[in-house]
Amino acid sequence: MVLSTWLFYGWFWTFSGQTIGMQAWKIRVQNHDGSAISWKQVSLRCITAAAGLVAAGIGYWWMLGDSGKRTWPDIASGSIVVKIDNF
Repeated sequence: MVLSTWLFYGWFWTFSGQTIGMQAWKIRVQNHDGSAISWKQVSLRCITAAAGLVAAGIGYWWMLGDSGKRTWPDIASGSIVVKIDNF
């Protein structure tokens, strides 16, 4: 299950930066220069996301106090989640 989750997110994030759900929310994960993230960054995001959830979700609550609105996965992988406009 862990492998299939990693492959799912990895394929979408390295290919287009968006999963199907992210397309609906009009958000994308990318590098600061707008390029797609690497498989190493996918791995760091997945590991840090799990750790942030296990720690009572603090990895995601962190964005409320961060000036850049970054979560632990964003910080660890050096990537960002941006709002996009498809039109």
